[in-house]
Amino acid sequence: MPKIYTDELKQSALELINDVTTQKQVCADLGVSKSALQSWVRDSRLREHGLEPAKDHEGSRAQAAAIKRIRELERENKILREAAAYLSQANLKLGVTTQNDASMPSVKPCESSALDRGTGRCSVSGIVGFHVCSALRFVF
Repeated sequence: MPKIYTDELKQSALELINDVTTQKQVCADLGVSKSALQSWVRDSRLREHGLEPAKDHEGSRAQAAAIKRIRELERENKILREAAAYLSQANLKLGVTTQNDASMPSVKPCESSALDRGTGRCSVSGIVGFHVCSALRFVF
C-alpha cells in the first residue's frame, strides 16, 4: 500500500528543491522516496504552466509534448526580444529617427515561398520554426 503524504510535506519538499537543495538530500531529510519526490516536482511544473497533472499515460505524453512546445516558444520569444533590442540599439547608433530614413533598408514581409509549410523550414536560412528571417526580408 502506498504511503499517503500530507500536502504540507509535499509543499515543504518543493520549497527545499527550489532552495537549491538536491533531490537526494530532500529525500533523505524528509524520508520520502525519490520517485514520489520526482512526481511532485513534475506535477508542480505542470501547474506552473496552467496544466493539471494527467492520470493516464496518454495524457502524460500529451502534457510532455505541450511542455516541450512551451519551452520552444519561450526560447523563440527570447531570441526575438534580443533581436529587437539589438536592432533598436543599431538604429540608435546610426541616429535613425524614422523608419523611412534613406540610410536604412526598407523592410518587407518575407515571401511565402521562403518558408516551407510542410516542414516549417526556411529555404533561405534553413532554420526550423518562426524566426526573423521568415518574418522580414531586407531590401537594399
